[in-house]
Amino acid sequence: MVNSQTHSRIGMAEHEQEAIRQRKMQELMAQHGTGKHAIIRIRSIEARKSKLFSDWNICLGKLMNIDK
Repeated sequence: MVNSQTHSRIGMAEHEQEAIRQRKMQELMAQHGTGKHAIIRIRSIEARKSKLFSDWNICLGKLMNIDK
């Protein structure tokens, strides 16, 4: 069972994550603009970064399993 303090901390963490996400989006929009093509560019950059991060984690996981 989650007490009210824990629930409050979870809410604050979610709020902080949302604030970080919005700041990041504002920085990207300042860098690339706010038009339709700029938003497509921003989304493709984020997708590329996400894929690279995912690929990196897969490689790391494979390396960790080699020792076993």
